[in-house]
Amino acid sequence: MLAPYDKEALRAQFRSAEPFPFVAIDDFLEPAFAKEVAASYPTFEVARGHGRPGGGARPWHGAVGQAVGQQAVDEHAGAA
Repeated sequence: MLAPYDKEALRAQFRSAEPFPFVAIDDFLEPAFAKEVAASYPTFEVARGHGRPGGGARPWHGAVGQAVGQQAVDEHAGAA
């Protein structure tokens, strides 16, 4: 799911970034997983058709977050 990265190098990049601390991580997600996440969102036309009267929550957002979170938990448990 997540690409390997050098935490110490990212920490140094974050601390030395200008004009404020930030970090950009290229290829953070493996390409196949990134496509899966992107495909789980509705198209603009479908989302626009749902509307948000009264400012209601987006029903698909929670499902995607839950799926991503569960995969991270599963992978972490497998690594232990």
